Amino acid sequence: MDANAEEPLALNKTLRKGIFFITIAFLFMAMFGVLLKTALHATSALWVNFIAYATGLTLITTTLSRKQLSYFKTPYLSYHFGRAFFGVLASFLYISSLHYIPLLNATLLFNTTPLFIPLFIRFFLPEKTHLTTWLSIVLGFLGIILMLQPKEESFGRLGDIIGLCAGMSLALAYTYIKLLATHEPNFKIIFYFFLLATFLQLPFLPLAGPPPLFQETLLPMLAGSCLFLAQWFIVKAYRNAEASKIGVFQYTTIIWVGVIDWIVWEVRPNQLEFIGALVVIIAAMMILKSSKT
Repeated sequence: MDANAEEPLALNKTLRKGIFFITIAFLFMAMFGVLLKTALHATSALWVNFIAYATGLTLITTTLSRKQLSYFKTPYLSYHFGRAFFGVLASFLYISSLHYIPLLNATLLFNTTPLFIPLFIRFFLPEKTHLTTWLSIVLGFLGIILMLQPKEESFGRLGDIIGLCAGMSLALAYTYIKLLATHEPNFKIIFYFFLLATFLQLPFLPLAGPPPLFQETLLPMLAGSCLFLAQWFIVKAYRNAEASKIGVFQYTTIIWVGVIDWIVWEVRPNQLEFIGALVVIIAAMMILKSSKT
């Protein structure tokens, strides 16, 4: 077999590895949501979020423990702060939405980020937005309306609105990642994310009520471990394949969560919610595809 024939095979192999790693990453993100929802039965959302991020900080610090101090120097602290602020806000809103709506609905709204990123990018970067992207955004919001099923007296449920705000906050966090990606290595971005997100929550802990008992911290710690592993596998996935080719696999987390929600809590989406979710996923896939051109 000549070199030209071997090259596509090698590319396909790395792409398959990228798909495998990104699928595992979002399985861990699904487990993150399941563990958060379960942990909320024992303690407050603030404590759950803080413990999860503190656990992630411990794990990423251990991973990078052999790095020289010079590795951690950065001239982009404001970008790291923006990524951490909106990232931890997104997580807190996601956790809060779980009080009101099923895990599947909350997770889908949390993953509406591709619909919002092009809007935010327009303010941060001089990038041209394709017509296909704008049409996909409109389609995506129609899907969200189908999911939320707003009534005349109120715009959907409180949990839906909180979940949608979580998706918007996560989109802002991802926008800062895009700004950082060309300047900083992936693991440094993850380190500063967990570091700043953990310390940003400290001033609010007095409002969170009494600290949980040790046994009540186990589920948030497991959730933080899943969040760290998700970040770690995402890095491995992007080392093997382009983000534009595997980004769509973000929506495997909806499949994982849907199965778990059905088995554990016996929650099934109604017909309109299912159609709306499908429309949102299709719109996001169109946006991800248009970003390649």
